[in-house]
Amino acid sequence: MFDREYFSLAQYTIGGGTTFSCHLMHKLGRKYILRIGKRLENKSRYFGYNIFYQNVPLDFIDNVKRPFVTDMFRKFQVLPKLERENVTIVIHDPQELFSIVIPYLKGWKIVNIRKTVQDWFKKTYDIKTNFLWHPFYEYPKLESNDKTKYVSISRIDFDKHTDIIVDANTLLKIDNLPEIEIYGTHNSIYTYHKLGFNKFHEYPNYKGPFDKDFQSLNKILSPSKVVVDMSAIKEDGGGTQYTFLEAIYNNCGLILNKKWTESPHADFIDGYNCIAVGTGKELYEKIKEIESGRIDIIPMIENSKKLMERHTNVDWSQI
Repeated sequence: MFDREYFSLAQYTIGGGTTFSCHLMHKLGRKYILRIGKRLENKSRYFGYNIFYQNVPLDFIDNVKRPFVTDMFRKFQVLPKLERENVTIVIHDPQELFSIVIPYLKGWKIVNIRKTVQDWFKKTYDIKTNFLWHPFYEYPKLESNDKTKYVSISRIDFDKHTDIIVDANTLLKIDNLPEIEIYGTHNSIYTYHKLGFNKFHEYPNYKGPFDKDFQSLNKILSPSKVVVDMSAIKEDGGGTQYTFLEAIYNNCGLILNKKWTESPHADFIDGYNCIAVGTGKELYEKIKEIESGRIDIIPMIENSKKLMERHTNVDWSQI
């Protein structure tokens, strides 16, 4: 019988849940995480950000006294194995709670990484959850004094509202201003129906996905002046997310969806530690003001750094 093992039980291995799992493993001094496969494998595979995973069969969970689930999305076949005591699970946002998951909630020790989601659990299910800040591993980074680019490093999807960035780029191009380079995997349904691109890879400002490692992040963020992130999820917000933390850690300014500044638990304040916008035109206008010198983002970058300590020092071994 094993005491505590960490499982990533999501269908995917991209996005914030995977990034969270990797940062957590680094902070806990672990080099691997477990995933559910058809059989026990003796070899490890690359998970991301210098963390590896090992496939184990579903029954392996029975041999772990205190399973810790870092991320779970659509892996519904594992639910019967989690109907037991001593299960800790991180639920990142309300989108993870499909109806089939709801009956299991009151039996779990649930951890949330944003207070807005913690409030939502109490209001919706009358469940008291635990709250801890995102863990952030201070990986080696590149330093650059030549920071000129505007970039987006989120997935291209409905909840990321990449359409706002595309709209802004159209206006920026007309005025011969720096356009926003878009990185990340894309949802072809979203890019076709919402953005109007049959082949999004042909969009000039789309630079494609990047490898899940700190070196690739460094190459994108080191020469970047500003990270643009239009993400917004219903019943979520307040606090932060990894794209924000990565921007701050790499001395980039932040332009965010204004919903992050409107949350009851908002840590980002427009004009203080970020710039908040809601439309492509507003985004265009703010970049125009930065480029003209009417907006100084340096004080905002310094103010945003005040948020980092809580993420670098949070102790997840206590949970």
